[in-house]
Amino acid sequence: MEPKNPITEVRERLGAEGDPISRADLAKRTGCDYGILSHAELGYLGQLPPSVLKALDGLGLDPAEANRMYAEWRKTFQQAAPAAA
Repeated sequence: MEPKNPITEVRERLGAEGDPISRADLAKRTGCDYGILSHAELGYLGQLPPSVLKALDGLGLDPAEANRMYAEWRKTFQQAAPAAA
């Protein structure tokens, strides 16, 4: 099973019938900045910032588990990305 970004996982869990909620909806629900959520979900950040961890914790995902998931997902994501020219 491939590692999953914890933000993606939470958005999918909160959605209905395989249709994840949007990043904007997640930002509204948690009070977390949309830009930060977006950058984290796209893998631009080396680690999850405290505001994202707090948001995920409020939705039932343990911060330590979220960090582990993100690190594992990001490593796999970076290995699969083509090298920059």
